[in-house]
Amino acid sequence: MIDLHAHYLSPTLFDLELGAIGVAYDSSSRTFEFPSGSSRPVPEPLADLDARSAWTLAESIDIEVLSPWMDVTGDDLSPVAAAAWCRILNDTTAADIEANDGFRAFAGLPLTDGPAAAAELERAIQELGFVGGAIPSQVNGVDLDDAGLDPLFEAAVSLDAPLFMHPFRVSDTVRLKRYFLNNVCGVPFDTTIAALRLFFSGTLDRWPGLKIVLAHCGGALPFIAGRAAHASHNVSLIDREVDAPAEILERFYYDTVLHDPSALGFAASRVGIERMVVGTDVPFPMQIDSVAGHIQNAFTLGGIGPEAFEVVMRTTPAGLIRL
Repeated sequence: MIDLHAHYLSPTLFDLELGAIGVAYDSSSRTFEFPSGSSRPVPEPLADLDARSAWTLAESIDIEVLSPWMDVTGDDLSPVAAAAWCRILNDTTAADIEANDGFRAFAGLPLTDGPAAAAELERAIQELGFVGGAIPSQVNGVDLDDAGLDPLFEAAVSLDAPLFMHPFRVSDTVRLKRYFLNNVCGVPFDTTIAALRLFFSGTLDRWPGLKIVLAHCGGALPFIAGRAAHASHNVSLIDREVDAPAEILERFYYDTVLHDPSALGFAASRVGIERMVVGTDVPFPMQIDSVAGHIQNAFTLGGIGPEAFEVVMRTTPAGLIRL
């Protein structure tokens, strides 16, 4: 099994002097300080690779692709500082997993500067052996289609490297403060907004070879693509007509981090198993445990044949990360 949605932060970062680039770590609160404020406290399992190795073994995960924790990717740093910080993030992760064949990594990218993000993606893949890059659903409040990321998208296509989109700085945080709704609702909804903006803005048409993997099964996208298609024929604010939901859905890949097996089975039937990959979201509270059983149950409930299991577990993710 290949897991494309997991997170890691090197413990080496806790002991580095980072003040020159505007970053600091507070050991008492276990938070990183950035220009716009503090990160959430770093969960201990996020920086424990030995425990992660034991967990992947127990879950029969052969390869886990580690993403940076979006809280600390530094999208509020200056372009120069962001480039330096992402280089440190990637170098420390690369050093930690170098001797462990069970891990690969998506690169943290300095997204406040499109050319710098492209350069770091290229360096991480060619020098560090990374398999792609990680991007948020917005860059410090700027939507991806307005963030000047064409150089990054061009590099990703040229390198045949996927970009894993994981939401961060989700919208309307005031209404979502209670009941963990910032995660339960805000996270998948922000992914949905980002995906539809990339689609309707024409960004994906400019880069038809761009491979974007959406976290959390694409949020609400598998369920509302038909609504978007309908709106494209009936609302003047949309200048592109969509004849069928599949035109939207087929432009992305989707992980399996959807906690209701019935909903996951439906989503798989809508987006196509060839566009679905395993995700766990380890080591956060919303992680999926008993991964194989969860997916098998979902496919059974969705009326999807047993041949799909290998496609989602290995074939599609292996193709995306060029194994």
